Amino acid sequence: MIKKSTFFVLVITMLIISFNGFSKSINESDHSFNKEAKSSNSSNYLEGYVSLRPGFKTGYIKNSIFRNIFNCPVDFSVNVDAGTCSALVTYTLPTTDVSEGNMTLTSALGNGDVFPVGTTAVTYEERDAGNVATGLTCSFTVTVVDNEVPTIVCPGDITISNDAGQCDAVVTWTAPTGADNCAGSTVTSSHNPGDTFPIGTTTVTYTITDAASNAVSCTFDVTVSDTESPTITCPADIIVSNDAGQCDAVVTWTAPTGADNCAGFNVTSSHNPGDTFPIGTTTVTYTITDAASNAVSCTFDVTVNDTESPTITCPADIIVSNDAGQCDAVVTWTAPTSADNCAGFNVTSSHNPGDTFPIGTTTVNYTITDAAGLTNSCSFDVTVNDAEAPTITCPTNITVNNDVGQCDAVVTWTAPTGADNCTGSVVTSSHNPGDTFPIGVTTVTYTITDAAGLTNSCSFDVTVNDTEAPTIACPGDITISNDAGQCDAVVTWTAPTGADNCAG
Repeated sequence: MIKKSTFFVLVITMLIISFNGFSKSINESDHSFNKEAKSSNSSNYLEGYVSLRPGFKTGYIKNSIFRNIFNCPVDFSVNVDAGTCSALVTYTLPTTDVSEGNMTLTSALGNGDVFPVGTTAVTYEERDAGNVATGLTCSFTVTVVDNEVPTIVCPGDITISNDAGQCDAVVTWTAPTGADNCAGSTVTSSHNPGDTFPIGTTTVTYTITDAASNAVSCTFDVTVSDTESPTITCPADIIVSNDAGQCDAVVTWTAPTGADNCAGFNVTSSHNPGDTFPIGTTTVTYTITDAASNAVSCTFDVTVNDTESPTITCPADIIVSNDAGQCDAVVTWTAPTSADNCAGFNVTSSHNPGDTFPIGTTTVNYTITDAAGLTNSCSFDVTVNDAEAPTITCPTNITVNNDVGQCDAVVTWTAPTGADNCTGSVVTSSHNPGDTFPIGVTTVTYTITDAAGLTNSCSFDVTVNDTEAPTIACPGDITISNDAGQCDAVVTWTAPTGADNCAG
């Protein structure tokens, strides 16, 4: 009989041996128990110790014989085989130290079997050669862990334009279903086909989660582009006259506001209502730009017409005499003053100060024309009076003898032509060269009259002397007798008349 104290010493010793890495098979040759001291089916006092060693089981058949199981696996886990929802499980089989015994699998699955995902209990029972159970078992669990992540493939990124008149778009796609080695996975998504997406880029996420809580996600972007241009309508063209006295005009209109399918557009313009516009045509441009940088413009023309005529004031009429010896006069004056509401006007004239003006009256015209083609005119007269009398010089006196047999004489001379500061003078005379002049003195007078009616005269004398003696022819000598009883005689004859170039 083993004393209790001895038993505890034995247990402690075996524990020390166990912790030092030794293994001990306990059987009847190692320890003998007093049968009288223990009843049948008594407890194995060493089982608590032996069970501390992995893979080691202790049992008994009868009070004096202990049975051991070696290499009983402890609970363990394995991962699924790739692409399957199970695992082919192998392990070191438990053994018994009884030669006539064996270890028999009593559970459904064992070494070399395919285990499903989850925890499966495996039990081996020790049996003797007669295949009689000894009551000693080896039990453990095999846990097959699904560590294989499911797969899911999202569609490619989607880029579309906004729906007409909308700031978004309804987008559809074929939803991915995903795949997993085990059944029972679920797919969730942040968005669904047919959802309405705003302008811009939205990331759609699909997540597949299997029964083991393995999860994976895929994403794709849905980009909705705002390709719809905004609209804007400008007012009609505007035509106005210049503001009084100004070369421009303040112009107002109702500014267009524009519209777009999306909020947030901006309207800019080259000009604003109430701006001052110059003479001429100015194009006003309005541009509307939306948040997507789509832009469109409209234009209208603002035309400011210069309807204000320029002004000009001419000097008074001018009267002058001809310049000495000239049939005209250089005339000067102060150019007329002119003005317009706009710069750039032009003044033209028919004559300019310092021009030479002819005898008579000349009208000087000034015309002012502004940039708009508006004109105005004024005029004044320049009168040049011919105050210079013409001149004439006669030849000297002429004395001639009568023409033979004539009581006069044909007299010639060079006629004076006279002179004047202006052309157009007329010379008249009392006689002309080649006229027949009588015996005596005749005064010849020349008068010159110019176009202005101014006159001048000269004269000379033409003296014709009668230098021809008269002639007479007497009858022949007469011889007669005295009248009877007279101491004379009455004698008759034809008296000679004589002749002379001149009467009397």
